[in-house]
Amino acid sequence: MVSNTGAYSNLLEEREEVVEHLLQNTPELRPRNLAKNNSFDMRKYYKLILVAVTLISLLFFIFYKTQYDKLYNVLQVLEFYGTNKESGALTPNASDPSCPKLNLFLEDYNRRESDPLPTWKSLNDNLWIYSAYCPEAHCSMAMALALAKEEAISIQELHCQLWHAQSATGVEGILAVEKISQVNGDNATSSSFSSYILTCENKYPSIVTHGVSFYTKSNSVFLQIGGADEEPLSESISLCLAPQKDHHDSTYVMLENVIWHHIFGVNNFYIYDGGSSKKFFTNVNSIGIRSHFTFLPWNLPLEIASREEALNLIKMDCHLRSIKKFQTFTLLELHQILVPKSTKSLVDEFESFIPKDSKHLKVPLLRFCAEYPEKNEDIAVTALSINMYYAPLSSSISLAHRYASNHINTSKAPNDKDDGLKEISKNIISVHDYSPCNKFDIDLNSPETVKDNTIATKFKSEFKRKYNNLFPHKDL
Repeated sequence: MVSNTGAYSNLLEEREEVVEHLLQNTPELRPRNLAKNNSFDMRKYYKLILVAVTLISLLFFIFYKTQYDKLYNVLQVLEFYGTNKESGALTPNASDPSCPKLNLFLEDYNRRESDPLPTWKSLNDNLWIYSAYCPEAHCSMAMALALAKEEAISIQELHCQLWHAQSATGVEGILAVEKISQVNGDNATSSSFSSYILTCENKYPSIVTHGVSFYTKSNSVFLQIGGADEEPLSESISLCLAPQKDHHDSTYVMLENVIWHHIFGVNNFYIYDGGSSKKFFTNVNSIGIRSHFTFLPWNLPLEIASREEALNLIKMDCHLRSIKKFQTFTLLELHQILVPKSTKSLVDEFESFIPKDSKHLKVPLLRFCAEYPEKNEDIAVTALSINMYYAPLSSSISLAHRYASNHINTSKAPNDKDDGLKEISKNIISVHDYSPCNKFDIDLNSPETVKDNTIATKFKSEFKRKYNNLFPHKDL
């Protein structure tokens, strides 16, 4: 019994020694494995969070980069065009109604300029066509304006076709030729260029045309038709400005013309552009006036016609372009200004003093000789320096005027020499012409030299207050 007890005790001691040995020499495997598993799970979470932060940062970077590029582009535009801070005007933008519009399609201001821009097209060396219009509401005929030699306008050799949207080929039209006017008189020859109206009438009046082509055996030209049927704007005035006569810089002459007419209430201009300078466009954009400008290219390739014949064609183009859009319109040279005499506004002047049955008017043209300034103004503005006109050199200029209910002949522009024009008193409206009088010997004290202070008395302070910084200053 004793030996059994001793054996059991030895067995227990050996077991304890084995356990102690195991405790001392065997690593703690389970706790260490748990720690490793926990560390691996944490690293997965850290990587997931890092990826999420990276993606969010990338999205924010792309968003802010896009916005920065937009802002940078805006700043580049402002740097190029300026901000108008010097003139005290707000920077014009596309939605600002005070921003001058240059050949834009307008939805919210006055009208939409939808007529195609004209350009010279040559059928041959003796026939150049500029533009084409539809004079009637249903547009069954087209009227084209051309400069040509008489020998080139032969109905036997020249033909026309009218085009409409549903046809792949043109419809043969009936051609008629009419000379706008003969300014050369007895000196005209068959080799002289004259201004013509080429009318192409549809044999099928129900077809509405959108283009016209003129052709001979060897060549043809195509023109889009302008002059869609529209109701004229109420109390609206439009001015067509003729191209400059030579290659001298016309920046300030054109700018002065536009500003004076804006003061007088004219906000629609067709400018036949013979070489406008960048300076003019810069100044127009800095004015901040509510006006619509349409620049029409006048790029006659050769000196093929006299100035008078070219103006005849331009006057007819102005007539056909304006007749269905405006109540009152005329063609002026850059140095001519239409001036109201009893009120500040030309619209009010026409409304108050012109008979409602008038269609064509004859307005006095007063010659303020540019060689004889009486005042030494501090800025180079012609109309502020000259207030004397010479009566013997004065004449008249025609102007189309109608009310909405009046019918006016769309196919004929008024001629300055027509006897049927309604004459307007120079005390109501007149055209001030500030061109040179060809060194004519004028006596400023002569009864034939008449003083007119309309501009200097009524409008000088407004002009100098708003537009003084746009013109060169002189040292007095």
